[in-house]
Amino acid sequence: MTGHISVARSARILSFLTMVLMIATVLGVTYFFIDIEAGHAVLLSSAPDLEDARALSDGTVRAMLCIGLVSVAVQLYLLWQARILFDLYASQNYLSRDCANTIRNLGFGLVALPVVRFLQEPIWSILMTLGSEDISVSIGVSSSGIGYLIGGVLMLLIGWAMLEASRAAEENKGFV
Repeated sequence: MTGHISVARSARILSFLTMVLMIATVLGVTYFFIDIEAGHAVLLSSAPDLEDARALSDGTVRAMLCIGLVSVAVQLYLLWQARILFDLYASQNYLSRDCANTIRNLGFGLVALPVVRFLQEPIWSILMTLGSEDISVSIGVSSSGIGYLIGGVLMLLIGWAMLEASRAAEENKGFV
């Protein structure tokens, strides 16, 4: 039973830290909209290959930040699902239908994140070149995006398998 207490205690701490991280993310994104220079610096650091990014207008930077909000929303969704899973583990609920569904939801989020980022880059490149003579579109696939996809599919399969196992356990309880 001490293993369960240790897992539950760790899960409570992780749940709290996840909530702190979610709050910090929302506050940080809000700050980048208020202080446009900071938002501009974040765009440059997150996409250093963006050419002519230093000459962007404040409106273009804000539009790019708005497009980036979709990615932030997916990341917040992932953190929220992780928090739910930690809360389930904190209550010593390890192999239930709720855990299976939450793990599956984490998988959906991990699959969605690279898709959103893949779509975000060409939109950003269009916004950056909108006023110039030649509008360019850049498309890229990153190795981290592929890693998120693989991890997401794995989480989907684990969630699916856990859901089947929890159904079988519920059926077995009915026989006993």
